[in-house]
Amino acid sequence: MSEAERKRRAALEAAGGAALVVSAQENVRWLLCGRGRPVDVGSADYTVVLRDGSAFVLYKDIERSRVESEERLEELGYEPVPFAWYEDRSSVVERIAGAGASTDAQLERELAPHRQALCEDEVERYRAAGADAAAAFVEALQGLRPDLTELDAAGELARTARKRDLVARVNLAAGEQRQPVHRHPLPTSAPLGRHALLALTLERHGLHVSLTRIVSFGQAPERLIELVGAAAEVDAAVISASRPGLTWRETATVTGGSLGPGV
Repeated sequence: MSEAERKRRAALEAAGGAALVVSAQENVRWLLCGRGRPVDVGSADYTVVLRDGSAFVLYKDIERSRVESEERLEELGYEPVPFAWYEDRSSVVERIAGAGASTDAQLERELAPHRQALCEDEVERYRAAGADAAAAFVEALQGLRPDLTELDAAGELARTARKRDLVARVNLAAGEQRQPVHRHPLPTSAPLGRHALLALTLERHGLHVSLTRIVSFGQAPERLIELVGAAAEVDAAVISASRPGLTWRETATVTGGSLGPGV
């Protein structure tokens, strides 16, 4: 049984065998095995309908040439259903799914464990995305200078990521002045200065990779060295305590109960 078939079966079991309409981006990308890239990275351009042993993917017909040539949904066992861009999506969904179909919003509690348990193919895709994300970060860091702005740094991070087919969903940069102040520093025109914090969350195939790095131009201040060392100790404790099957609460207990939701 293929990856796509296993996922469809799991989703239909969660729905009790009834027709299921899936529209949340995380669930659509999961069912489509990473395919179904949206034009707007913040939304889902596709709706999946599972019914009576059949599987459909609904999308606006103005995307038809790209979807047919690049997404190749038929390879996954789906029947593409392009509809007129001006047509109401809900009416198309009801026509395909029928009245009374379940939705992924109603079944998120049941679907989430399946989505979170990665299959072998997803693990390999994740490893490849992680390696490319790290390479993108290294390339970007090599081009930074103290006189560049936070926006310059964020732009360089986005560029090196995009050339590796990674989409920046979160792109943060803080120079010397803003780095100690803000938890999530959106980049500004302020200069980087002597050191900077940079963070990315990148997406590919529906999988997300997050990285944070501190860069210092020359010898780092002693206080910065202390803080980075403390953060590294916490990170090492979490990694060491992480085991398959453990919950976040159990991991926190192993590390002494000191981990909070913001770590």
